Amino acid sequence: MKTRRPGFTLLEIMIAVVIIGILAATAIPMYSSYVKKSRVAEAKTVLGDIRQMQLMIKSGRNEYAADITETRWRLNDGPAPYMGKGPAFYTYNTSVKGSTARTPHGDTVPQDYDDFGLTHDGTYTTDGASLR
Repeated sequence: MKTRRPGFTLLEIMIAVVIIGILAATAIPMYSSYVKKSRVAEAKTVLGDIRQMQLMIKSGRNEYAADITETRWRLNDGPAPYMGKGPAFYTYNTSVKGSTARTPHGDTVPQDYDDFGLTHDGTYTTDGASLR
């Protein structure tokens, strides 16, 4: 009788590689989707902060700031208006109409969120150009 040597057969290894490939093929797109959504959530949070700053300015001098530098707003001690992490950084700006977030990297965020805005009354729009 032959004794069986310990270890894996080629078939077992191939099956394991196929299973890992299937899991990776489903997990990577889901992960990318979550990352894109988190970038937009970060931008929405920042736009909300800028809106609050604009409302404070409006209550103090009865008009909105015409430019983001007037708000003296900063995120993570970085220079305004370029903020954010990773390849989908947003450029933020504000005007008397509302605040906008734009990224030149549209493929790193969900569709319609490469240029969007928040009006001073709290309404989001996917057309940031209308608020400039």
